[in-house]
Amino acid sequence: MESAAGEVHSQADCAALAEFFWIGWEGAVMCARLAGNRQPLDRFAQGFLAGLPR
Repeated sequence: MESAAGEVHSQADCAALAEFFWIGWEGAVMCARLAGNRQPLDRFAQGFLAGLPR
């Protein structure tokens, strides 16, 4: 059932999602440093949020 408010699904594994977020975010930070801009950070955040189970 999808939430009208956009909450994460009640049965989502929040610990696994948090671990996945931090692993990906650290990679995006390194890419942003190499690229010299924030595009990798924006792309990661957009993709992560789009992939959350709702």
